[in-house]
Amino acid sequence: MSAYNKVLFVDDEEGVRVSWDRMLSQHGFDVTTAEDGGRAIDELSDHPVDVVVSDLKMPGLDGIQLLEWIHDRHPETRFILLTGYGNEDVERRVRELGAFEYLNKPIS
Repeated sequence: MSAYNKVLFVDDEEGVRVSWDRMLSQHGFDVTTAEDGGRAIDELSDHPVDVVVSDLKMPGLDGIQLLEWIHDRHPETRFILLTGYGNEDVERRVRELGAFEYLNKPIS
């Protein structure tokens, strides 16, 4: 088992959250989900995790804003950004904020 066991998966599409929750749980991870950045912050405020995997575009607080919040308050938390709308500027910004990984959708 990885040392990074607790995962928060953040995506505004319920089907995506359910699929990732199922897949990560089957691999032994303790998974929590949130439908947007605001809900993710609520969850992280009460229950810190080892890794956050987040979509970029979501209503309200987006993935970059979530990463900024995590960067300031939980710098030890690894952050992986998933996006179907990425570009060099977005990738540069998330890397400046310390994202562990930046992945373009679709992900296999």
